[in-house]
Amino acid sequence: MTMVNNKQIVKQLLDDISVWRIDGIMAALADDATWWLAGSIPGLSGTYNKSQMAELFAVMKATLLPQGLNITVDNMIGEGNFVAVEGHSETQLADGTPYANQYHWLFELRDGRVHRVREYLDTQLMKETSEAMVPGAG
Repeated sequence: MTMVNNKQIVKQLLDDISVWRIDGIMAALADDATWWLAGSIPGLSGTYNKSQMAELFAVMKATLLPQGLNITVDNMIGEGNFVAVEGHSETQLADGTPYANQYHWLFELRDGRVHRVREYLDTQLMKETSEAMVPGAG
């Protein structure tokens, strides 16, 4: 795949995440994909496999962010099989509270699909949000 193709795949994946298009998200991920979330928050941070990511996105859609994340890509660069993205989200929580976070993702692609993701974000905001919206989370 060319770098342009890799960037298009990543951009489509983020668009799908923005609106919780789970089928599109899963189609973009390789069967053995892993997704690592920064931080040390039990139950949130760490490495997820593809099926665990599907479950996490479904929970986020159902409980925290039913309107999606509304991700905006601020910068995207690529080299070889890697695409790095800076972005931000602006949305509302299920209770109407505004939610905005900033992100940096490093995507590794293989054979036209996302193989590995490293996601950096404001983990304190993520923790506070999950604790407020899902009893027992965080």
